[in-house]
Amino acid sequence: MSQEYLNKTVVTINNQQYALKGEESVARMEDMAKLVDDKINLLKKAFPNCNPVRLSILAALEIAGEYLKLQDDYDELVTAIEDHE
Repeated sequence: MSQEYLNKTVVTINNQQYALKGEESVARMEDMAKLVDDKINLLKKAFPNCNPVRLSILAALEIAGEYLKLQDDYDELVTAIEDHE
């Protein structure tokens, strides 16, 4: 990954600013940060006394669970399409 092709942005997650740099578009990085921030804020309402590190881990686990569910759904769809052909 060449440094000259990296996009850069600053995002806020759980009231903390993070400088991001990567091959993803700035809009995508901002969307990713918003998803994480929204998940942490939702968990913060459910667990108001939970410390930020635990909230971050819970958010990561929830997002991972959602990702794996989507992956399962995708795999089932691909199998259904292949079986139909």
